[in-house]
Amino acid sequence: MSFLKYLKLMAHVRIRSKEGHILYKGERLILTPPDTYGKLYERLTKIVGKGGAASALYTGSKESSKSIYRLMLKLFREEDIKSEDTFGKTLEELMSISGYGKAEALKVDFEKPEVVIRVRGFITSSGVDKSDVPVCNVERGVLTGIIECITGKTCTGREVKCQAMGDEYCEFIITGSDE
Repeated sequence: MSFLKYLKLMAHVRIRSKEGHILYKGERLILTPPDTYGKLYERLTKIVGKGGAASALYTGSKESSKSIYRLMLKLFREEDIKSEDTFGKTLEELMSISGYGKAEALKVDFEKPEVVIRVRGFITSSGVDKSDVPVCNVERGVLTGIIECITGKTCTGREVKCQAMGDEYCEFIITGSDE
């Protein structure tokens, strides 16, 4: 992202110290340290097991992704979000702005839908020690939900590579489903 674009973005940030709120174009935001998601995953795993934690985080995040999509619409032009040609660049900028990591869309087919996204330095995987299963369930849910918002179709997301498992990057495959 260019410095000028970053300055334009920051011009819309408001801090309401009396309420303790940070707003971007009226949308409330929070700042979260990177280890928050990893610790949440690890604690939930101890309480409900790996499968229960993965399911709860994925489902909850997928449902909450509508608010992230709303924010995307305030940050970017709708045609740039919904275009297969520009979605990858838009996602890359969103992730950089948000501090979530470096994203790359490897495949974007909204008609099918089938979207493959690779991310380096994702927030959850960087906060979890060595794992034998993928751990980026919050991110998987958000990405899947965003693709659902764009396509209007029910989708399923899978994390097929994860930095917490020792992979070089996290990789997600989001496809249409028959739910």
